[in-house]
Amino acid sequence: MVTVLMSTLNSSCKMKKLLILILLSAIYSFSYGQGQAELQAINSKSKTIYIKAEALDQLMISLRPFENKHGDGIDTLLMDTYLTISKGYAENNHFKQGYEVYNKYLTYKIASLQLYKSKTIATAASSINTRRQKDNAAQLELQNSINQLTIDIDDLGSDRSAFKKYFSLAIIILSLIFASMLVNYGIKFKNLKNTIKENKDSMLTNHRLGTLGRFAKGYQKETFKSIVATENTIAQIKSEIKSSTDPNFKKADLLCSSILKATSELKGINMRSLLMGRFMFALI
Repeated sequence: MVTVLMSTLNSSCKMKKLLILILLSAIYSFSYGQGQAELQAINSKSKTIYIKAEALDQLMISLRPFENKHGDGIDTLLMDTYLTISKGYAENNHFKQGYEVYNKYLTYKIASLQLYKSKTIATAASSINTRRQKDNAAQLELQNSINQLTIDIDDLGSDRSAFKKYFSLAIIILSLIFASMLVNYGIKFKNLKNTIKENKDSMLTNHRLGTLGRFAKGYQKETFKSIVATENTIAQIKSEIKSSTDPNFKKADLLCSSILKATSELKGINMRSLLMGRFMFALI
């Protein structure tokens, strides 16, 4: 409740201040316009032909409220009125009063020029201050831009350094993978080469065995025939001495049995050699 009351009082005070400012502005505008109209009337009266010194005295009295007033419309009008009245005094042979009015003209003109000079200097200073503030703001913005660019450059350098590091690491990994692949393929190629050499040597050995079996085919047949003939001879001899009782013939009979056994084994060996030769020749 107290807060609401305080806010209401503050708002009412602000409204009163605003109304007072508006009223003062209206009064000043009204008085300024009225004063300028009065000054214009005095200026018109001062330019009356053959005006008397007494009338000029009355006009000078009427000008007293405007002696310290300055403005865009008042300065020129008041100085023109002073010059006209000074000239009127001179025409009426009141040179001292004309000189005094002319001094007032000079004093007012100097004050007006000083005021104009002060306003001009203040305006220039305000313009310079505004420009300085703008320049400071622009400089600050430029400095912020430079700082941001510096940060961006540092970030870019950091990203570039990280990219170089990761790129180098990737190159090293790829190089290791490629090297391992080359070593693996080299080992496989060497094994394949050894396998091809072994197969080649095996084929050469088989070819030699096949060739040897082919040339030994006829020889094996003749050997087999010789062995069979020898067996027949030994069997015939054994049958002739079998019926004899002579001990020497008994020994001969045992010898014939041993010979027949040996020829039987030799015939088996010959048959196996023949079959092996044929098999190798068929493979080739």
